[in-house]
Amino acid sequence: MKIDFRIDWGYQMLYSRRHYHPFYHWDGHLECSDFSEMKLSMREYPPAWWGPCHSAVETPMDETQWKSTTRRKIAGIRVKAECAENAKFKLVTLSGTFEFSAADIIEKGHFSFPVGPKYAFCAVTVCRTGYLWFRPAPREEQKVFEAGDLALPQTNSHRMELAVLKPCKNFDMPLSMALPDAHNALCECLCHIQAMILKAELPDGENHAKAEIPMELLVNGKTVSSFTHYFRSHDGTVQMLEGVWARFPMDADIEKISLKNSNPDYPLYISRVSFESKVTKHLQMTLPPWALAGETLVGKIFALHNETVKIQTPDAVMKMDLSPGWNEFEFRLTEAGRNVKLSASAGKLEEEAFIKTVYALKDETPELMVGYDMTVVPHDKNGFMDWLLDYTSRTRLGNTVVFRNFRNAPSEDDFKRWGEFCRKHRIYAQSVNFHQNDTFPRAAGEYLHNAGRHEYPGVVYAKDPEKDSESADMKDAYERYIAFLKDDVDKVKAIGLRPAYGDASGGHRHCYLAGASFIRTETMVPHTQHICSLARPAAEALGKGDWGVHIAIQHAVQLYHEEHHLGQYFLSLYQPWMMGASMIYEEDSLFLLFKEERQCWDDALTKGKRDMTREFFRFVKTHPRKASPVRNIAFLEGRYAAPFNGFICGTEQDPHYSVWGKFGNNSPEWGHGQAEKCRHLLDVLMPGASVQPMRQRFEKRRFFFSGTPYGDFDQVPIEASDEYFKQYKLLLNFGWNTMIAGDYEKLKNFVHSGGTLFTGIPQFSTHVRRDFLKDMKELSLWNNGDLSEFCGVKILGRGNPFNGFWNAAGKEKFVTPELSRIPNDSPDEDGPCALADIEFSGAETVAWDADSGAPLIVRNKFGKGQVYLICAWAYPGHETLSELVSSWTVMLAEQHRGDSYVDDPSGEVFWNFREESPGVSKVMLLNTDWSSPGNEKTVTIHAGERKLICKVIERQPKIITVLPSAFIEAPAEIHLEILSGKGNQIKVRAHGAENAYILIHKEDKIEKIPVDFNEKPFSDLKQRY
Repeated sequence: MKIDFRIDWGYQMLYSRRHYHPFYHWDGHLECSDFSEMKLSMREYPPAWWGPCHSAVETPMDETQWKSTTRRKIAGIRVKAECAENAKFKLVTLSGTFEFSAADIIEKGHFSFPVGPKYAFCAVTVCRTGYLWFRPAPREEQKVFEAGDLALPQTNSHRMELAVLKPCKNFDMPLSMALPDAHNALCECLCHIQAMILKAELPDGENHAKAEIPMELLVNGKTVSSFTHYFRSHDGTVQMLEGVWARFPMDADIEKISLKNSNPDYPLYISRVSFESKVTKHLQMTLPPWALAGETLVGKIFALHNETVKIQTPDAVMKMDLSPGWNEFEFRLTEAGRNVKLSASAGKLEEEAFIKTVYALKDETPELMVGYDMTVVPHDKNGFMDWLLDYTSRTRLGNTVVFRNFRNAPSEDDFKRWGEFCRKHRIYAQSVNFHQNDTFPRAAGEYLHNAGRHEYPGVVYAKDPEKDSESADMKDAYERYIAFLKDDVDKVKAIGLRPAYGDASGGHRHCYLAGASFIRTETMVPHTQHICSLARPAAEALGKGDWGVHIAIQHAVQLYHEEHHLGQYFLSLYQPWMMGASMIYEEDSLFLLFKEERQCWDDALTKGKRDMTREFFRFVKTHPRKASPVRNIAFLEGRYAAPFNGFICGTEQDPHYSVWGKFGNNSPEWGHGQAEKCRHLLDVLMPGASVQPMRQRFEKRRFFFSGTPYGDFDQVPIEASDEYFKQYKLLLNFGWNTMIAGDYEKLKNFVHSGGTLFTGIPQFSTHVRRDFLKDMKELSLWNNGDLSEFCGVKILGRGNPFNGFWNAAGKEKFVTPELSRIPNDSPDEDGPCALADIEFSGAETVAWDADSGAPLIVRNKFGKGQVYLICAWAYPGHETLSELVSSWTVMLAEQHRGDSYVDDPSGEVFWNFREESPGVSKVMLLNTDWSSPGNEKTVTIHAGERKLICKVIERQPKIITVLPSAFIEAPAEIHLEILSGKGNQIKVRAHGAENAYILIHKEDKIEKIPVDFNEKPFSDLKQRY
């Protein structure tokens, strides 16, 4: 048999430069057990910043062996063979040997072999030529034409096989669609065209285009539908494959249909065309699939003609005059229930519809928002935007949308119509560039949640310092950056709107200090725990407490692997929710995906994420959170410290990239050096978390997710109030900090009231300039180094060298974590690590230099708390201090994580506690290992002297209810509400829709209790616990 397939190897990553990644050698050959002919071609993807979005260039080979090396890129071979059906293939390369069969290629079509470390993203992927693994098979009621089925010229461009419909030309398709047998109903044909436009005769990377394309559908030479779609590219040269929709009434069988491209300039490049018939009955209703008791809902009734109907709900009877088409009505359901019926009747005709579940639960305050950004949606009057907003409300896809327009401004009517729809349907609108005209804000009213640019604060990681405009010192950079943001924020405030930013910079505190009211934090670019642990305390301490997340899932890594991609998206939804985010939405790939082979509406990763988003919305609405997550540990974002996000964006960036980016300085001491290496030490709290532009061991680095061995934590801004700091038990002060009087008092108050401070000596420096980093000779310490009152010592000056060997009481019990850090350039890049000469005035030595016996860490009791001071004339991130500081961070984190904690041997489980009332808490857990669907991690939950061993399964949120006398373990779909009681007399109610069992873990016994939701969506547990 003939077989044609490709093998791709490697991976591509957008927000990380090539020099941060390992080389993979693929020199090798391909073996086949039974073939008569085999021809190979080398595949090279044209370099593209935005991803492997252009078709590979194939070069025929004379042999079946090759040389190939990748480093954060993708290459491969194409194979055309004549072989037996039972033939076996063996791909032999320097990076591994991979075996598969001809049957695998034919039957599976697409499969992968992971290569290297678990989270390295590298893989060998085998795919049958022309097989779109993500595209669903036609449904029974569909008639589908793939590109190759169309009687048009064929081409391959932008990684897709495409049929070319020339300007002002049309072509025929043999449809053979029978008119549905329906009475008193509207019969329509729905057409979905997946296509793009390109500049003809130019190669990928140069052929991208944007234009409105008018099109027509013709039946028997008669136009049945005329429609227009605006096609465009995104991210420079990435042309999008777009979904174009049209529908028209059917009044007879269709044997043949024609599509016309009415644009005189651009060919239409078609990937797929599908048709299906749709029947809508007179008085047919659509209702939300679920609801909360008491919320205002919108239902819809279809009418073929003018009609007066009676609508019956469990709470009311109303009359309504219908016009032809869909008609909306508002209603409320005051009582919870299952399969709640509504009916519409006119004369003898009656139609029924059901809401599957009405939950006896209330919204959080503020209301939690879930949704999407409309980056890929044309903001025009072709009808799709209107349909999409209706679809969002009708199917409960979410309750927030971001307007982000990429073409000419819409009309006044459009602004008004969309704003009014959002307000009427209680969809919270966000505006990136839709608020300069006041029509939309006025129409959306209170449902315009925020307004502000996307990634405007990103100049601190995406821009280089400007010549002749460099900052003189850290204070100057801090103030200039805030002024830069404030100038933009004030423009939004001036028109009476709530200023916000979509932001991945790590500069959350600076945005709030500039007057921003809300941050749409970007994930799947930086590490989720890192960026959210910055966003949350900044919002709580400097804003109004609410904060959001937008998920840039499609841009980060290619090639896409279905289970991995969806697993990462699941974590991107649930972890910010567990951390307290009040808004979570996807950036631009619920409808189109365009960074590799293009995906549209029905495909695996677009529809898969859309379905997951919809289910997540139902989950969070039916699992209201109480209290905030407990964070016993915080890392201090010091005075004038630069924003840090753990990823990079510029083409030439490396560890020497200036802190503060655009507002930095080109002098060498402004690079990411000793002061910034504190981020390596956070490896203890979130193992492997990416800290680019600094370097890490690639086999231990985790770009987007990792566990939290000592629980959820914050990166708290020094600008927070004394009161805010009181929630923490342990404060880690390791990075840049310019000490000022107010901050010194703040740290003293934190310790005096019972906190533990772990700090270095440079954190007491009063320097604002970075010149001293050249030799670290003069630290200009606060109060001339006299820290007697607070730290129990006087710092006299620089002492003898420290070579990294230390000792302490019980040294053998210390855990030395294996960090992911490696030097930026060389092990001695930070220069000699000197001790500090100190004079004791109350402190005690707890760790000392093993070579000299000189004090290395001292402890001083101050008020109710204590200070641990690292007595080194160097920042705690110094290469020589790594083992010492990380070991003591582990020890102190264990001491301060609290009596309620999770022991996770894998280090891959995220967890936190929420204390709802005295003795009652919820433990939230996520398995962050997305590499294997459904994998399990076994953890032990400790609550004082009690403990529970349980499993945390990938792609399942785990929530354990902890009571004074029991642990309650319920399926993820069930929400447990504490109704009343205390001690061992607590009354518990279970909310859900599917019958299940709840496990009560009490002492050494496990009680399995059934919960029945057949009649109502809640069940009170009979016993009290």
